[in-house]
Amino acid sequence: SSSTAESTAWWGSKMIVAAPSFETLPDELVALVLGLVGDRWLITAVHRVCRRWKNLCAMLTVSVRVGVFADSDPVGDWVIPYAALPPQEARLAWLEGIATRFQSIHSITGVNVLDEESAKRVLELCPELREFCTDVVVDMTPCTLDALRLHCAKLESISFAVFPAPESELIRFIKGCRSLSRIEWVECDDHTDELPTDALLLTAAEVCNHNLNTLRILPYHNQYLLSITDTGIQALARRCKHLSELTLREATWVTDEGLIALANGCTELVVLRIYSDADATSYTDIGVKAVACKCQKLAHVQFNNTRAVTDAGLTTLAAMCPHLSSVLVESTRATDESVRAFAKHCRGLERLDVCGTDVSDEAVLVALTECTQLMALGVSFCKFLTDLAIEHIIAHGSALRVIDQHFIDVNCPRDEFSGCPPGISDSALTRLKDFCLMSKIEFSVVDDGPVLAT
Repeated sequence: SSSTAESTAWWGSKMIVAAPSFETLPDELVALVLGLVGDRWLITAVHRVCRRWKNLCAMLTVSVRVGVFADSDPVGDWVIPYAALPPQEARLAWLEGIATRFQSIHSITGVNVLDEESAKRVLELCPELREFCTDVVVDMTPCTLDALRLHCAKLESISFAVFPAPESELIRFIKGCRSLSRIEWVECDDHTDELPTDALLLTAAEVCNHNLNTLRILPYHNQYLLSITDTGIQALARRCKHLSELTLREATWVTDEGLIALANGCTELVVLRIYSDADATSYTDIGVKAVACKCQKLAHVQFNNTRAVTDAGLTTLAAMCPHLSSVLVESTRATDESVRAFAKHCRGLERLDVCGTDVSDEAVLVALTECTQLMALGVSFCKFLTDLAIEHIIAHGSALRVIDQHFIDVNCPRDEFSGCPPGISDSALTRLKDFCLMSKIEFSVVDDGPVLAT
């Protein structure tokens, strides 16, 4: 094949064959790999990698989920392969048939399922619609959002996915949907001047009030910073007493004052992720301790990129929140003491990310031997690790499914800025790669991503 020809060369009378790489794979195989990633990841992350991946994502088979009601009782979900859908011009009639056979459709999720005119008609036929995601509509505009607000008064969940509408349009929509319990805004990097602000949180708190249980705002990571401050957080804390998840990415302006208000007002929190990949966060041990003492149902936390969060806050978090299954505290001042505390108190811990912290080889041993449910471990950029950490992983890490992807970046300089610490030798890394290959361990992100979802 042409890719094989490009990967060979001659040196004298000998043919040199280059090591195979992802770039040399044919489009069919790359598409097969990308197809294992969830739909949301395809549209918000994978297609941004390069032009080739973007074109392949557009051709991939995705699934459309249609949830239907019959006599006011949910019948269930139909998952239809995208390739099995009728042509775009016939999809309106297809959905009208479903709505006629059953009393209503309560959810439609997928990517580019309907054009805008068809979507407006479908929304007129679906007064019982409970769940909607903007990536269902090809090139959706605020006009469809108006139709959704006017016809679907019982809407409970909205996801603004890759939908570059002004914040004023989103606020207008939320004001007309008082039944919303879940609001998600995902990586709309095509309209960077309109990132959500405190105004969106203030509106959600005032309109949705006790109904709101999930709020996620996820701008394109490591690039754009949210201007959400303690003001927005305090509004949620005052009104949204049943909030169970708050996720804010690139939230660098939230301080201890906001976390304390959240702890006092939202004691039902199960997921709390206020973090940033692009800049330092502004809270300290004081805010983390307040959350730990009041929000003891927490199962997933992410506090990162601040040297003001230390063992003092993290050990309190471990002791007060024994139900934690996911702890992401990269680039804090965590040491072995924090890892020992999480291993002791959080027996169901599945995901631990201490990248860029001050942990040592002992922390790796403790995590692997005492956290019996551990599936994902992040220890990249930990400058005190040595070859002994690799030996611990090989000896005790067969149950792992994910190791942080930066750990094997041997192309970086072997210094404190390298994902692989300078105390780890190339031979140890080779042994780790062989072990991971044999044990089917992925090098990926230690997060709620597609590898763990499968």
